[in-house]
Amino acid sequence: MSLNDILKKPDVLLRLKKHPETFRFTEPVSLVVTGGHWPPHLLITEGEERGSFTVEGPMFSLLETLAEAMNFSYTLTRPPDGYWGAPLENGSWTGMVGQIYRKEADLALGPFALTEARAEAADMTKAVFFDKLCIIAGRGRPESDPWGFLLPLTPSVWLALLLAMLLTCASFTALGERSADGTGLLRALGVLFMHVRALLQQGLRSDVRPARARLVVGGWLLAAMLVTWSYSGNLASLLTVRHLAQPIQELRDVVESEDTVVIMEPDTAFTELFAKTESAILRQIDAFKHINRMKYFPFEYFYDLMDVEVRRGDDVIITTVVSADLLFAEFFTNTGDVFIILRNTDGYGSDRI
Repeated sequence: MSLNDILKKPDVLLRLKKHPETFRFTEPVSLVVTGGHWPPHLLITEGEERGSFTVEGPMFSLLETLAEAMNFSYTLTRPPDGYWGAPLENGSWTGMVGQIYRKEADLALGPFALTEARAEAADMTKAVFFDKLCIIAGRGRPESDPWGFLLPLTPSVWLALLLAMLLTCASFTALGERSADGTGLLRALGVLFMHVRALLQQGLRSDVRPARARLVVGGWLLAAMLVTWSYSGNLASLLTVRHLAQPIQELRDVVESEDTVVIMEPDTAFTELFAKTESAILRQIDAFKHINRMKYFPFEYFYDLMDVEVRRGDDVIITTVVSADLLFAEFFTNTGDVFIILRNTDGYGSDRI
Protein backbone atom coordinates (compact mmCIF):
# COMPACT_ATOMS: atom_id res chain seq x y z
CA MET A 1 0.00 0.00 0.00
CA SER A 2 1.25 3.48 -0.81
CA LEU A 3 1.71 6.21 1.78
CA ASN A 4 -1.08 8.35 0.31
CA ASP A 5 -3.54 5.46 0.42
CA ILE A 6 -2.85 4.46 4.00
CA LEU A 7 -2.98 8.06 5.27
CA LYS A 8 -6.50 8.35 3.88
CA LYS A 9 -7.65 5.94 6.59
CA PRO A 10 -9.11 7.96 9.50
CA ASP A 11 -7.78 5.69 12.24
CA VAL A 12 -4.20 5.79 10.90
CA LEU A 13 -4.23 9.57 10.56
CA LEU A 14 -5.73 9.92 14.05
CA ARG A 15 -3.05 7.74 15.66
CA LEU A 16 -0.35 9.67 13.81
CA LYS A 17 -1.65 13.01 15.11
CA LYS A 18 -2.13 11.81 18.69
CA HIS A 19 1.10 9.85 19.11
CA PRO A 20 3.66 11.07 16.54
CA GLU A 21 6.63 10.05 18.74
CA THR A 22 5.60 6.37 18.96
CA PHE A 23 3.63 5.95 15.75
CA ARG A 24 4.08 2.71 13.79
CA PHE A 25 2.29 1.44 10.72
CA THR A 26 0.25 -1.66 11.51
CA GLU A 27 -0.29 -2.50 7.84
CA PRO A 28 2.27 -3.01 5.09
CA VAL A 29 3.20 0.31 3.52
CA SER A 30 5.85 1.18 0.97
CA LEU A 31 7.40 4.63 0.44
CA VAL A 32 9.16 5.99 -2.62
CA VAL A 33 12.35 7.68 -1.40
CA THR A 34 14.47 9.87 -3.63
CA GLY A 35 18.02 11.08 -3.05
CA GLY A 36 20.91 12.75 -4.80
CA HIS A 37 24.62 12.06 -4.58
CA TRP A 38 26.08 14.46 -2.00
CA PRO A 39 29.10 13.19 -0.09
CA PRO A 40 29.49 12.72 2.78
CA HIS A 41 25.75 12.84 3.53
CA LEU A 42 24.58 10.47 0.80
CA LEU A 43 26.81 8.40 -1.47
CA ILE A 44 25.33 6.79 -4.57
CA THR A 45 27.37 4.22 -6.49
CA GLU A 46 26.37 3.07 -9.96
CA GLY A 47 25.81 -0.66 -10.34
CA GLU A 48 26.92 -2.95 -13.14
CA GLU A 49 23.41 -3.24 -14.54
CA ARG A 50 21.86 -0.27 -16.29
CA GLY A 51 19.88 1.88 -13.86
CA SER A 52 21.02 0.00 -10.76
CA PHE A 53 22.78 1.73 -7.89
CA THR A 54 23.67 1.36 -4.22
CA VAL A 55 23.24 3.96 -1.50
CA GLU A 56 25.14 4.56 1.71
CA GLY A 57 25.98 7.39 4.08
CA PRO A 58 24.50 9.02 7.21
CA MET A 59 21.21 10.01 5.53
CA PHE A 60 20.68 6.46 4.30
CA SER A 61 21.33 5.19 7.84
CA LEU A 62 18.68 7.63 9.07
CA LEU A 63 16.24 6.24 6.48
CA GLU A 64 16.86 2.67 7.65
CA THR A 65 16.32 3.71 11.27
CA LEU A 66 13.03 5.39 10.41
CA ALA A 67 11.88 2.38 8.38
CA GLU A 68 12.56 0.04 11.28
CA ALA A 69 11.02 2.35 13.90
CA MET A 70 7.86 3.14 11.90
CA ASN A 71 7.51 -0.24 10.19
CA PHE A 72 7.58 0.67 6.50
CA SER A 73 9.46 -0.51 3.45
CA TYR A 74 10.83 1.74 0.72
CA THR A 75 11.91 1.95 -2.89
CA LEU A 76 14.87 4.14 -3.81
CA THR A 77 14.91 6.45 -6.80
CA ARG A 78 16.84 9.49 -8.01
CA PRO A 79 15.85 12.81 -9.56
CA PRO A 80 16.01 12.48 -13.38
CA ASP A 81 17.88 15.79 -13.74
CA GLY A 82 20.14 15.20 -10.74
CA TYR A 83 19.17 18.52 -9.14
CA TRP A 84 17.97 19.39 -5.65
CA GLY A 85 15.09 21.54 -6.77
CA ALA A 86 14.35 25.02 -8.05
CA PRO A 87 11.06 26.65 -9.05
CA LEU A 88 10.18 27.00 -12.71
CA GLU A 89 8.26 29.81 -14.37
CA ASN A 90 5.26 27.55 -14.95
CA GLY A 91 4.93 26.93 -11.19
CA SER A 92 6.48 23.46 -11.21
CA TRP A 93 9.79 22.38 -9.70
CA THR A 94 12.95 20.62 -10.80
CA GLY A 95 14.95 17.98 -8.97
CA MET A 96 13.94 16.16 -5.80
CA VAL A 97 11.64 18.94 -4.65
CA GLY A 98 9.82 18.54 -7.97
CA GLN A 99 9.38 14.82 -7.32
CA ILE A 100 7.81 15.56 -3.94
CA TYR A 101 5.71 18.39 -5.39
CA ARG A 102 4.32 16.13 -8.15
CA LYS A 103 3.87 13.27 -5.64
CA GLU A 104 6.28 11.07 -7.55
CA ALA A 105 8.16 10.47 -4.28
CA ASP A 106 7.09 10.43 -0.63
CA LEU A 107 10.40 11.34 0.99
CA ALA A 108 13.57 13.08 -0.19
CA LEU A 109 16.88 12.53 1.56
CA GLY A 110 18.87 15.72 2.08
CA PRO A 111 19.88 17.55 4.01
CA PHE A 112 18.05 20.35 2.21
CA ALA A 113 18.60 24.05 2.71
CA LEU A 114 15.31 25.50 3.86
CA THR A 115 13.89 28.35 1.78
CA GLU A 116 10.49 30.00 1.75
CA ALA A 117 9.69 28.68 -1.72
CA ARG A 118 10.67 25.13 -0.82
CA ALA A 119 8.60 25.27 2.37
CA GLU A 120 5.55 26.14 0.25
CA ALA A 121 6.19 23.29 -2.20
CA ALA A 122 6.93 20.51 0.33
CA ASP A 123 6.92 19.80 4.05
CA MET A 124 10.31 20.13 5.72
CA THR A 125 11.61 18.56 8.92
CA LYS A 126 13.47 20.47 11.57
CA ALA A 127 17.07 21.37 10.80
CA VAL A 128 19.47 18.45 11.24
CA PHE A 129 22.64 20.09 9.89
CA PHE A 130 24.16 23.56 9.58
CA ASP A 131 26.79 24.62 7.07
CA LYS A 132 28.31 27.77 5.58
CA LEU A 133 29.31 28.85 2.12
CA CYS A 134 32.93 29.28 1.18
CA ILE A 135 35.03 30.15 -1.85
CA ILE A 136 37.57 27.77 -3.37
CA ALA A 137 40.07 29.93 -5.23
CA GLY A 138 43.48 29.24 -6.73
CA ARG A 139 46.43 31.07 -5.29
CA GLY A 140 48.76 33.13 -7.46
CA ARG A 141 51.84 31.85 -9.20
CA PRO A 142 55.31 32.24 -7.61
CA GLU A 143 56.57 35.74 -8.32
CA SER A 144 60.10 37.14 -8.31
CA ASP A 145 60.42 40.80 -7.39
CA PRO A 146 63.15 42.59 -9.42
CA TRP A 147 63.43 45.08 -6.55
CA GLY A 148 63.80 42.33 -3.97
CA PHE A 149 67.28 43.56 -2.98
CA LEU A 150 65.58 46.60 -1.40
CA LEU A 151 63.26 44.53 0.80
CA PRO A 152 65.57 44.38 3.86
CA LEU A 153 65.99 48.17 3.82
CA THR A 154 62.87 49.78 5.21
CA PRO A 155 62.44 53.59 5.08
CA SER A 156 63.55 53.84 8.70
CA VAL A 157 66.79 51.98 7.87
CA TRP A 158 67.45 54.28 4.89
CA LEU A 159 66.89 57.32 7.12
CA ALA A 160 69.20 55.98 9.82
CA LEU A 161 71.97 55.34 7.27
CA LEU A 162 71.62 58.83 5.80
CA LEU A 163 71.72 60.47 9.22
CA ALA A 164 74.75 58.35 10.21
CA MET A 165 76.70 59.42 7.12
CA LEU A 166 75.80 63.08 7.61
CA LEU A 167 76.75 62.87 11.28
CA THR A 168 80.06 61.24 10.42
CA CYS A 169 80.82 63.91 7.80
CA ALA A 170 80.06 66.60 10.35
CA SER A 171 82.32 64.83 12.87
CA PHE A 172 85.21 64.77 10.38
CA THR A 173 84.78 68.46 9.73
CA ALA A 174 84.60 69.28 13.45
CA LEU A 175 87.70 67.22 14.19
CA GLY A 176 89.73 69.12 11.56
CA GLU A 177 90.18 66.36 9.01
CA ARG A 178 92.07 67.66 5.98
CA SER A 179 91.87 66.23 2.54
CA ALA A 180 94.35 66.68 -0.28
CA ASP A 181 91.52 66.69 -2.73
CA GLY A 182 90.43 70.22 -1.89
CA THR A 183 88.68 72.30 0.67
CA GLY A 184 85.14 73.26 1.56
CA LEU A 185 82.45 71.51 -0.47
CA LEU A 186 84.92 69.30 -2.33
CA ARG A 187 86.39 68.10 0.96
CA ALA A 188 82.92 67.27 2.34
CA LEU A 189 82.00 65.39 -0.82
CA GLY A 190 85.26 63.46 -0.65
CA VAL A 191 84.56 62.45 2.94
CA LEU A 192 81.01 61.41 2.03
CA PHE A 193 82.33 59.36 -0.90
CA MET A 194 84.81 57.64 1.41
CA HIS A 195 81.98 56.63 3.75
CA VAL A 196 79.92 55.25 0.91
CA ARG A 197 82.92 53.20 -0.26
CA ALA A 198 83.29 51.78 3.23
CA LEU A 199 79.58 50.91 3.36
CA LEU A 200 79.78 49.12 -0.01
CA GLN A 201 83.00 47.33 1.05
CA GLN A 202 85.07 48.98 -1.72
CA GLY A 203 88.07 49.79 0.42
CA LEU A 204 89.20 52.85 2.40
CA ARG A 205 92.20 55.13 2.08
CA SER A 206 94.75 54.72 4.85
CA ASP A 207 96.08 58.28 5.25
CA VAL A 208 93.59 59.44 7.90
CA ARG A 209 95.99 61.15 10.31
CA PRO A 210 94.39 62.68 13.45
CA ALA A 211 93.63 60.16 16.18
CA ARG A 212 90.19 61.60 16.77
CA ALA A 213 89.41 61.31 13.08
CA ARG A 214 90.54 57.68 13.09
CA LEU A 215 88.14 57.04 15.96
CA VAL A 216 85.28 58.38 13.87
CA VAL A 217 86.39 56.31 10.85
CA GLY A 218 86.61 53.17 13.01
CA GLY A 219 83.12 53.74 14.38
CA TRP A 220 81.79 54.19 10.86
CA LEU A 221 83.52 51.01 9.66
CA LEU A 222 81.98 49.05 12.55
CA ALA A 223 78.51 50.39 11.77
CA ALA A 224 78.98 49.70 8.05
CA MET A 225 79.99 46.09 8.71
CA LEU A 226 76.98 45.50 10.97
CA VAL A 227 74.66 46.98 8.36
CA THR A 228 76.09 44.93 5.48
CA TRP A 229 76.11 41.69 7.47
CA SER A 230 72.51 42.24 8.57
CA TYR A 231 71.48 43.19 5.02
CA SER A 232 73.06 40.11 3.41
CA GLY A 233 71.47 37.77 5.98
CA ASN A 234 68.00 39.29 5.66
CA LEU A 235 68.24 39.38 1.87
CA ALA A 236 69.14 35.70 1.70
CA SER A 237 66.17 34.86 3.93
CA LEU A 238 63.73 36.98 1.92
CA LEU A 239 64.85 35.63 -1.44
CA THR A 240 64.59 32.05 -0.18
CA VAL A 241 60.85 32.45 0.55
CA ARG A 242 58.64 32.42 -2.56
CA HIS A 243 56.06 35.17 -2.82
CA LEU A 244 52.61 33.79 -3.68
CA ALA A 245 49.81 36.25 -4.30
CA GLN A 246 46.36 35.51 -2.87
CA PRO A 247 44.07 37.56 -5.13
CA ILE A 248 40.73 36.18 -3.86
CA GLN A 249 40.04 36.73 -0.18
CA GLU A 250 36.29 37.46 -0.15
CA LEU A 251 33.27 37.88 -2.41
CA ARG A 252 34.17 41.51 -3.03
CA ASP A 253 37.41 40.36 -4.69
CA VAL A 254 35.40 38.06 -6.99
CA VAL A 255 33.19 40.95 -8.07
CA GLU A 256 36.10 43.33 -8.64
CA SER A 257 38.04 40.79 -10.69
CA GLU A 258 37.24 41.25 -14.38
CA ASP A 259 38.10 37.71 -15.53
CA THR A 260 36.99 35.50 -12.63
CA VAL A 261 34.20 33.02 -13.46
CA VAL A 262 32.07 31.57 -10.64
CA ILE A 263 31.24 27.85 -10.60
CA MET A 264 28.22 26.62 -8.59
CA GLU A 265 25.80 23.72 -8.47
CA PRO A 266 22.58 24.38 -10.40
CA ASP A 267 19.09 24.65 -8.91
CA THR A 268 20.09 24.71 -5.26
CA ALA A 269 18.92 26.83 -2.35
CA PHE A 270 22.04 28.94 -2.80
CA THR A 271 21.21 29.85 -6.40
CA GLU A 272 17.77 30.90 -5.15
CA LEU A 273 19.37 32.81 -2.28
CA PHE A 274 21.68 34.72 -4.60
CA ALA A 275 18.78 35.65 -6.88
CA LYS A 276 16.37 36.84 -4.17
CA THR A 277 18.61 38.13 -1.38
CA GLU A 278 18.74 41.75 -0.27
CA SER A 279 22.53 41.57 -0.01
CA ALA A 280 24.08 43.76 -2.71
CA ILE A 281 27.23 41.63 -3.02
CA LEU A 282 25.24 38.41 -3.53
CA ARG A 283 23.04 40.06 -6.14
CA GLN A 284 26.17 41.16 -7.98
CA ILE A 285 27.42 37.56 -7.98
CA ASP A 286 24.03 36.37 -9.26
CA ALA A 287 24.23 38.91 -12.11
CA PHE A 288 27.28 37.03 -13.43
CA LYS A 289 24.90 34.59 -15.14
CA HIS A 290 23.86 37.38 -17.53
CA ILE A 291 27.43 38.19 -18.61
CA ASN A 292 28.78 34.63 -19.07
CA ARG A 293 30.71 34.69 -15.79
CA MET A 294 28.65 31.97 -14.08
CA LYS A 295 28.91 28.24 -14.79
CA TYR A 296 26.68 25.51 -13.32
CA PHE A 297 27.94 21.94 -12.85
CA PRO A 298 26.84 18.98 -10.68
CA PHE A 299 28.99 18.33 -7.64
CA GLU A 300 30.63 15.23 -9.15
CA TYR A 301 32.40 17.49 -11.67
CA PHE A 302 33.86 19.76 -9.01
CA TYR A 303 37.00 17.71 -8.40
CA ASP A 304 38.19 17.94 -12.00
CA LEU A 305 37.12 21.59 -12.21
CA MET A 306 39.04 22.40 -9.04
CA ASP A 307 42.23 20.97 -10.50
CA VAL A 308 41.93 22.48 -13.99
CA GLU A 309 39.72 25.57 -13.92
CA VAL A 310 40.51 26.77 -10.39
CA ARG A 311 43.99 25.58 -9.46
CA ARG A 312 45.49 26.29 -12.89
CA GLY A 313 43.10 29.00 -14.01
CA ASP A 314 41.18 32.01 -12.73
CA ASP A 315 37.78 30.47 -11.87
CA VAL A 316 36.42 30.06 -8.35
CA ILE A 317 33.97 27.57 -6.84
CA ILE A 318 31.32 28.65 -4.36
CA THR A 319 30.11 25.70 -2.32
CA THR A 320 29.53 24.56 1.25
CA VAL A 321 32.33 24.11 3.76
CA VAL A 322 31.65 20.38 4.10
CA SER A 323 31.84 19.91 0.32
CA ALA A 324 35.09 21.91 0.20
CA ASP A 325 36.62 19.77 2.94
CA LEU A 326 35.65 16.64 1.04
CA LEU A 327 37.24 17.93 -2.17
CA PHE A 328 40.42 18.91 -0.33
CA ALA A 329 40.67 15.51 1.36
CA GLU A 330 40.25 13.69 -1.95
CA PHE A 331 42.77 15.96 -3.63
CA PHE A 332 45.34 15.39 -0.87
CA THR A 333 44.80 11.62 -1.05
CA ASN A 334 45.43 11.59 -4.81
CA THR A 335 48.21 14.17 -5.13
CA GLY A 336 49.71 14.78 -1.69
CA ASP A 337 49.18 18.55 -2.04
CA VAL A 338 48.13 20.39 1.11
CA PHE A 339 45.62 23.24 1.15
CA ILE A 340 45.73 26.49 3.09
CA ILE A 341 42.25 26.88 4.53
CA LEU A 342 41.03 30.30 5.67
CA ARG A 343 37.44 31.01 6.58
CA ASN A 344 35.80 34.24 7.63
CA THR A 345 33.22 34.36 10.39
CA ASP A 346 30.62 36.02 8.16
CA GLY A 347 29.87 32.73 6.44
CA TYR A 348 31.41 33.74 3.12
CA GLY A 349 34.98 32.73 3.74
CA SER A 350 37.65 31.54 1.35
CA ASP A 351 39.46 28.23 1.05
CA ARG A 352 42.69 28.73 -0.83
CA ILE A 353 44.42 26.00 -2.80
